[in-house]
Amino acid sequence: MSRLLSRLHRDLAELRDAPYPGVSVFIDDANIRRLCLVLTPPSGPWKGLSLHFDVNIPDNWPSSPPKISSSISGIEHPNLFGGYICCDLLKGQHEIYSEHGYDGGYTPALTLRGLFLQFLTFFSSTKVEQEGGYVVDIGDHVDRKFLLEQDVQSTIKDLPLVAEYSSSRYSTINSSLEAAVLERQWNSTTAPEVELTRYTTTVGVVSHKTREVTQRLHVLEFESRRHKETRQLLSRTGWRCKTCPYGSSELPYEVVVKVEPQDVEIHDSPALLVTPPGTCTLENLSDDCLYVLATHLSSESIISFSEAYPRFRNIVQSSHELLRRELTCFFLRTSLQDSVLGIGVAVNPKTRFLTSDFDWLSEEAFTKHHVRVSIRKNRFDYFLPLAFNRFHFQKAEPLLWKSLVEIDHALRQAEISTTRRTGRGTFKSDQCTY
Repeated sequence: MSRLLSRLHRDLAELRDAPYPGVSVFIDDANIRRLCLVLTPPSGPWKGLSLHFDVNIPDNWPSSPPKISSSISGIEHPNLFGGYICCDLLKGQHEIYSEHGYDGGYTPALTLRGLFLQFLTFFSSTKVEQEGGYVVDIGDHVDRKFLLEQDVQSTIKDLPLVAEYSSSRYSTINSSLEAAVLERQWNSTTAPEVELTRYTTTVGVVSHKTREVTQRLHVLEFESRRHKETRQLLSRTGWRCKTCPYGSSELPYEVVVKVEPQDVEIHDSPALLVTPPGTCTLENLSDDCLYVLATHLSSESIISFSEAYPRFRNIVQSSHELLRRELTCFFLRTSLQDSVLGIGVAVNPKTRFLTSDFDWLSEEAFTKHHVRVSIRKNRFDYFLPLAFNRFHFQKAEPLLWKSLVEIDHALRQAEISTTRRTGRGTFKSDQCTY
């Protein structure tokens, strides 16, 4: 199995073993490079709606980003054009790199799980930044009208108009400034929100809530236009995926979370499970056993276990287990044991300075896959292995001396070029040999 295919399997295993709420991934049985991505944003204009995307992973991934497109056309988003999604996370380096030091967008260090989580954030945001630097406010899943006590009755009379139009001309609030003041007052208190009633109008259900601040305030909440139109679009098209259960009762277009009260049993004595044991049986395990246990736990579990058991924390710290997990190639995700790790180094011929972003990179990624750009989009031309430990130094030593010779040669050539051009420098014109 090639390293690139091995990384793909590793990323897919991470999606399976560490699922995230709101992100569902389904693999095409006929082609491992074709995925179905279903996002259910927890906030924003599409809160609670399931959005389906087709994911195609190119053969040269992770050098190039996955191709992701919306399966359903017609969703209103400033960066969505039919099925095409305009997003830096989906653009290659040549499409987004600029001379102004922009280091955002896609990077091979981004795992599939990390990419999909950022995508979930992208569709959960109420504001979308554009290339020109300006921000488009696309609203939330509900629109809110804040009212004073004396304005409630007159506003309720025009409730269908208030819910259908977001313009302030249908509100009794005379200015957007006054509405903003009321909203700040509403959000400035910790007093509970009390839902008084719900009105069923021709444009949907309107929730009427109140809250005590310095004065009694009211708010009318109703489904936003963007959320409503997307919900109706999904229902009207009735599109169902042939690869995953999207569109069926197992994975519907809209996720409705129902919170039902649960009966809580009160016991006179504490439950057996929360009663601390008389002795800690972990003390019967040797340090070697606890270390082996640490190597099989996730990083999150190690951190939690370390906080609860100081002896385990000392073993993890002395073995550098968490640090060892961070020592992986950002491109191939190979570990210190499986590859020769180092850093990319750039030589500035004008200043004769060496620079590096210190992103862990494997020799295989540098030589075989021609990785020459760091995570922050800075170019480099040389690979320098590092001596992380005795075993790794023995493995990397031949490459280490070879790399040092190449970097030294580049520095000497830069110095010679400067001497010839300016007549000043360490090397004289009659000594310009290497």
